[in-house]
Amino acid sequence: MKQICILLILMIAVSPAVMAQKSKRAEKEKETKNLIESRQYRFVARTALPMSGRSINLTSEYDLTVDSLQIKSYLPFFGVAYYAEYGQTDGGIKFDSKADEYSAVFSEKKKSYRISMKVKGKRDVYQISLDAGLSGYATLNIISNDRQSISFYGTIEKLE
Repeated sequence: MKQICILLILMIAVSPAVMAQKSKRAEKEKETKNLIESRQYRFVARTALPMSGRSINLTSEYDLTVDSLQIKSYLPFFGVAYYAEYGQTDGGIKFDSKADEYSAVFSEKKKSYRISMKVKGKRDVYQISLDAGLSGYATLNIISNDRQSISFYGTIEKLE
């Protein structure tokens, strides 16, 4: 009888904590879904994954901002550039232009979005793929005509 009482007390004590955790998760999923569907979000890169070499933890803040169809990128680049202009000192993936193509497809099975964008920079065309889970974590892959492709791990956040 004592064991049943203790077990019952433990179940009553743990139940609110589990419910609160589920509630927070559901709230985060709803927020992420709303951000992506409104096309008003920001991908903040935490780790860079170049094609050659190991992963690199990013200590500064780098991001890709989506505001309707206006895409703004301030991301680092680690890898091989196939073409570079003489005297060019800007080595990152930086542009601010409208997306020529934009699509976001939701997978109910994976509970994630597959977002594809095509953006023309000053000298290059970027094919951008963003896989974003409803948990807020995402993987960004950028394919360029003039550079090796590079990937980033990070999070989806609200525009400031």
